[in-house]
Amino acid sequence: MSAKHALTIAAVSKVFPLGRANGQGKTVTALDSTSFKVLDNEFLSIVGPSGCGKSTLLRLMAGLEKPSGGAVNFRDQEVARPSGRIGLVFQDYSLLPWRTLVRNIELGLEFQGLPGRQARDKALEYLELVGLAASKDAYPHELSGGMRQRAAIARALAVEPDVLLMDEPFGALDAHTRLLMQRELLAIWEKRKKTVVFVTHSIDEAVYLSDRIVVMDKDPGRVIEVLDVDLPRPRTRKNPDFGRLTESILEMLKY
Repeated sequence: MSAKHALTIAAVSKVFPLGRANGQGKTVTALDSTSFKVLDNEFLSIVGPSGCGKSTLLRLMAGLEKPSGGAVNFRDQEVARPSGRIGLVFQDYSLLPWRTLVRNIELGLEFQGLPGRQARDKALEYLELVGLAASKDAYPHELSGGMRQRAAIARALAVEPDVLLMDEPFGALDAHTRLLMQRELLAIWEKRKKTVVFVTHSIDEAVYLSDRIVVMDKDPGRVIEVLDVDLPRPRTRKNPDFGRLTESILEMLKY
């Protein structure tokens, strides 16, 4: 039996206007005829240089942007607007500073219309999942960067999306915290088995986390290759095959 597809990106292009000069409208092509599929329950990373359209692609998957050509489909339905079926985690956490941690997690549940007691219980369940139950009454400014990012992940997961999109979620963290967060994210993914699409500049991070890696190039943004990461879990960076795969992707991108 073939694996089911959570998302299908079919010949997607995205063109942005750049303003007008001499009466002529200029444009930039962020993505050009981009196609690949995201399998149910897989961890897929997207890597490539700045300007290759990684974040634009994630916004198209989330329904925050519409493609100029082609289509993004969630199962058999075109993604035309944001939906609770597809969650999104940004690099900057986006926690509300005037709300405690548990009240931040409750936010999406309130939008879903979940009654107060049920929303609180569910928020506490997901704070427990990410190891933050003891900090439920803290405010965002009282937490470390890693704790705030875990809270953002808990908030996205609490509404129980089928797909979790993550846009450079660990990019602002120090190196040690980033490694810890990679391990924690994998532990959460293995418990919940959500479909994850993860954008990162770090080839090492993508190889450590992913089942498959979409490698992109720019001018315009396009897919070079989709690679299987055929390495056993849990992974170690000491595995020679880990280093070889990392080097081959770096060579492909000519970093």
